[in-house]
Amino acid sequence: AAGSDDFTGGFTMVPCSPIFQAQPTTVLTSSQTEFRGVSGLKELSPTPLVVVKGLVFYQQTSGAANGASWNAPAFVDEAQRVHQRTIDHDD
Repeated sequence: AAGSDDFTGGFTMVPCSPIFQAQPTTVLTSSQTEFRGVSGLKELSPTPLVVVKGLVFYQQTSGAANGASWNAPAFVDEAQRVHQRTIDHDD
């Protein structure tokens, strides 16, 4: 979900880290979120790689914020930075 400013909103991702046990994580963004590699939420793609820096909270109740929602129990990340990375391959 992307707000009219293309910064405020959120998306769901599955982190690579084994600590999250392949559980989907809701990422919340705001007008204060720094985007790198893309100009905002509408340009994000699931591949090749999205890196998120922020605070992760374990939510024991379902909820919604910034147009994104989650079902408990859930990990919710308040993103400070979202970086769409590219991967160079040497073939």
